[in-house]
Amino acid sequence: MLKINLKHFLFLAVFGIFFQFHAPTAQAALELNITPVDGGNTIRFNRGDINSGVTKEVRVRITTNDNTQYQVYQQLVSSFVNERGITIDRPVLLASIVPGSNGSGTPYLSSYEPMGRGEQLLYTSSPQGMSEAFTIVYKVDPKYLSDSGSFRGLIQFSLRPVTGGQRETIQTNVFIESNADLQVKVAGSTAVNLVRLDTSMNAIPAYVNLSFSGNSGGNVKVYQEVLTYPINDLNFELDSDILKTTFEGAVNGDLSYPSTIDLPRNRVLIYKSTQQSDSFSIRFLIPPDNLVKLMAGGYRGVIRFSFETDHDVKNFDINLDIKIAPIFEIKLDFPQGPINFTGIFPGKDPQIKEVDVQVRTNLHRPYVVNQKVSDLLVNDKGQIIPEKFFVVKEVLLSGNSGRPASEEYVPVKQGEEGIFYSDKNGSPATFKVLYRLSPFEGINPGDYKTAILYSLGEL
Repeated sequence: MLKINLKHFLFLAVFGIFFQFHAPTAQAALELNITPVDGGNTIRFNRGDINSGVTKEVRVRITTNDNTQYQVYQQLVSSFVNERGITIDRPVLLASIVPGSNGSGTPYLSSYEPMGRGEQLLYTSSPQGMSEAFTIVYKVDPKYLSDSGSFRGLIQFSLRPVTGGQRETIQTNVFIESNADLQVKVAGSTAVNLVRLDTSMNAIPAYVNLSFSGNSGGNVKVYQEVLTYPINDLNFELDSDILKTTFEGAVNGDLSYPSTIDLPRNRVLIYKSTQQSDSFSIRFLIPPDNLVKLMAGGYRGVIRFSFETDHDVKNFDINLDIKIAPIFEIKLDFPQGPINFTGIFPGKDPQIKEVDVQVRTNLHRPYVVNQKVSDLLVNDKGQIIPEKFFVVKEVLLSGNSGRPASEEYVPVKQGEEGIFYSDKNGSPATFKVLYRLSPFEGINPGDYKTAILYSLGEL
């Protein structure tokens, strides 16, 4: 019994000596330790931290007995991605080394520098390669947080001798909890809050651009509401069918009105989306045919655009400044060509020549259309047609207002005279002027012509 115990004792003693002899070779020559000051083994930025600019510190320790110079690097080996697969592709995480936090060697990152996918040198030890410690401080750049969610990234720390050899790496998760608000931009073509629509020639386009970013996946709805419909200094308001709006863009959402419509007076939904970002524009225009319906001058209104999500509403008011250029013009059309009567001879049926007259005006002041006959109807031999055989009358077309000078044929007088008078409001009008030549006994066969000038004047 004693022999057995003695052998057992000798075996334990030999094993103990063997263990003590080989134990130092199991210890690493270089050892890296990463410790977040807040505790745990991750770096975490909560929503409140980002909004208040809180920083996070990490203590880096290097233990060595190798007397070899070494360096410490860091690298973002995995970009920040949230639970919806959205990646932050900008340098959202910044790093700096706290001055004086090391004992010897050379620390870098004396100021905040952005972290990327490339390696970033943090520290170079003294030539003797002594054990060391220093502190890294991290912060989030909020301008790159355009999306909400929990973003996870991965930092890898590397420790390796300057002369080469085996390296040691440690990876640490970084979490950024973002509650980024919906970012909205609304800007008019004239100024941020102004759209100016000018109906004069060569006027610049009038539009408003709308865009958003940072939607976390909920519904984004955009409403348009006319707070003040365009009105001038005389309290004359635009009719609902005058001002048109055209919606363009929106590749990541749905426009409610994909074509040109009258500017709605009430609050209407114009766009909706569940995507992260999108943009679209609204153009304002007044068709040329509508200009004569308006009183010349300035009109002002206010339009509100509301971006609504499941938890927020953002309102933007755009001033609408409309300048209606004055119009006062007369347009003539000669369906049968110039007022020339050809092939005239006694006994032939009367010939009638027509002139279509259109007056376009938005001055809202009474006017008169004048006719000036420089010479009576004459042929190439100088024979003049007596007045009673060359007559004129005016025909007002249906739907127009105003008073023709003569609705029955009367002789064409040499000189200038009024042939049409507007109503008291100076409304636009369209009418016909009919000239009739009746051949008579003794008329010289041939062609007859005259020159007639039309003019437009205010009363």
